[in-house]
Order: sequence, then structure tokens, then C-alpha cells
Amino acid sequence: MPLPIAPVTVNVDLNTLIDQAVKLAKGLRDHLGSLVSMPALALQRLDEVLVEIDKTFTAVDKVVEEHLKVALDPSRIETEPDRMIDLAGPALPMRIEQDRGHCSTIGEIYWKYLRGILDPLLAANMQAKAAVDQIFSNLSSADSALFDRFADVGAMLQERAKHALSLQLRNDVAGAKALLKRDAANLIDMRQRLQDAHLTLVGIRNDFIKGMAPPP
Repeated sequence: MPLPIAPVTVNVDLNTLIDQAVKLAKGLRDHLGSLVSMPALALQRLDEVLVEIDKTFTAVDKVVEEHLKVALDPSRIETEPDRMIDLAGPALPMRIEQDRGHCSTIGEIYWKYLRGILDPLLAANMQAKAAVDQIFSNLSSADSALFDRFADVGAMLQERAKHALSLQLRNDVAGAKALLKRDAANLIDMRQRLQDAHLTLVGIRNDFIKGMAPPP
């Protein structure tokens, strides 16, 4: 009996994860963007933090793109015999794990470089200082609560590819194609959310840099 065909369902709320990550980035901009006396090295380190957040969006998006290519053209499973084996294998989830943001990197940037610079600059605004400390505390321990959960998207897509590959190996090519094609709309939506988040982070980085640049 053929396996049931179901659309892609993400076991995590992707919108919520994106909102959480973007909110943390916006918080840094809102509390630190007006500091005109920020040393150049501190500005560079802050930008590295924002890049680390954005890396997760782009890492997941690239993997979703690989699955979407086949969903939009399921005939690839016949013209490119190794395609489904690649999608069902561990390489793409491992790529997300390697390329995504990591809280340990953000924590090291903050505790080793930024906190000693930011604390004196925020000394006159204890509310902002407390907010920045909390943001970095959240980011420094965000793997299990945030970054790892983005990586779960790759594992979910791998399972979907295994499902399609199983159909293909059982000579149910039509069923495999139908499964892959039915995924297309959801994968397009996932990519749109991730790309919007990436563009938002680019905008935050630009606003952040402009806000701290000295006037002409």
C-alpha cells in the first residue's frame, strides 16, 4: 500500500523563531544605535553579532532551496538519479548545523570584547544597560531555545526526502513526484519568511551602522 502523501509540516513554529531572532537584533539596534562614541572595534564586534544571527536564516534558506528545486520539478528524480539520495542524506542538515549562528560565538564576543566597552557607555542609562545585558544573555544561551530549533527544519526536510525516496525505490515514482510537488507551496512560503528575515537583518545592520556613524 502506498505511503500517505502529506504536505510539509514544520515541527517548530518558524514564524515565532524568526520573530524571536529579529526582536533580539532590533533590541540591540534600539538600545545601542544612538551611541555616537562607540569605538570602531566595538562597532565591528556588534556587527559580527548581527551577522551571526543572520547566518541562521541564510543557512536554512539554502537548504530549503535545494528541496524546493525538486518540488518545483519532480522529474529531476528521474533525470538526476542521485538527487533524492542527496536530499535524504545527512549532508544538508549537517550544512545547517555548520553554517548557522552559534550562541557560543556570540557569548565570546560579548563577554571578552563588548561588555567592558558597553558598560561605561550605558552607565547613565541603567534601563538600557539592563536590556542589553538581557539580550546578550538570551543570545549567549540561545542554541537549544532558538538556533537548534531552526536546524530542526533541515532534519524535517530530510525525513520528507526519505519518504519520497522510499516511494521511488518501491517503483512508485508517480507517488514520489506527487509528494514532492505537493510540498512546493509550503517550501516557497518557508523561503519567503527566511528571506524576509534576512533582509530585515541587513536593514538593521545598516541602521545600526548609520546610527553610530559620526555626522558629516
